[in-house]
Amino acid sequence: MWRQGDETRVLIQSELTEEEIAKQGEDADEDDSEAALIDRWRRQVASHNAPFSWRVYSNNKAGALTSQPDIYSTIDLNKFPPDDENNSILDDDDEQVQRLTDNAIIIARTYDGLWKQLAGTKPVKVSDGEFYYSQPIATADGKWVVVSKEDVSLSKPTYIVRFNVRTGREFRVNLEPADEFTPSAFVVTQNKVLLRRAKNQHVPAKQGIGPDRPEHYLLDPATGETRLVTGEFTPLYQKGKRFLQPTDQPNEFWAAIPDENKKQTQVGRYNVKDFTFKSLLTVPHISFQSLSMWVDERQKKLYVVYEGQLLRLPLP
Repeated sequence: MWRQGDETRVLIQSELTEEEIAKQGEDADEDDSEAALIDRWRRQVASHNAPFSWRVYSNNKAGALTSQPDIYSTIDLNKFPPDDENNSILDDDDEQVQRLTDNAIIIARTYDGLWKQLAGTKPVKVSDGEFYYSQPIATADGKWVVVSKEDVSLSKPTYIVRFNVRTGREFRVNLEPADEFTPSAFVVTQNKVLLRRAKNQHVPAKQGIGPDRPEHYLLDPATGETRLVTGEFTPLYQKGKRFLQPTDQPNEFWAAIPDENKKQTQVGRYNVKDFTFKSLLTVPHISFQSLSMWVDERQKKLYVVYEGQLLRLPLP
């Protein structure tokens, strides 16, 4: 949920009826003309989007339709049709597709390399050779993409590259490779990308490549400069269509850190300048992440979406 202006908005996913499910498999049009392919794609997108809607929340009910809150960043699927082999971004993992601008996206198709797609055109491969690309993170201005890269055989450790979207040039980040080396998040207030470098904990220690304890670095995508940082990073691992909700203080955001073992969640203030977390509330019995909650500071209320329910709790 989110509050924009005087309006509280909730994202609803409705269950498809048997008739709607049956219609999804009826698109058997064999016309292969360009116009027919585009029309077919638009019907597929409409079917994909049909269960989801943003609605005004009032009087403890989800009511009238409303627009998506400004803080959420989504891709207009209608703009990005499938390629000649009918591969589309509906087939790709959400984390492998990054929005560059309203009219451009980047796709890391693992074994198939790195692809760029402009609105109304087919995707074009922008990487050379046979390499495995994963976990792309795009900068806010859409000029750079930071992505994990490794040999397609997956027999060698992973390293990080910076991809210049405008020139198509790729630059390797000057850090030693590791078993697990991934871009974790774009830190908005610092205009940097957080990197996580670690050894594979599922192999004998002597066989693993990387530090015994995970390391974190802030990377400047434009220059390649890196800086080792320490602190709490769990809130930045939590993926979604928006960044964390800002508090009333600069560089500070509301965050939730779940503990599955204790079946509880810490809610508090998270500083992205020094990566510290100040817990204000422990919510027992349930586990949830930062993007499943919204904080009303004025009313001192915490809203949590949990297992299809909207919960409201007092906040200290």
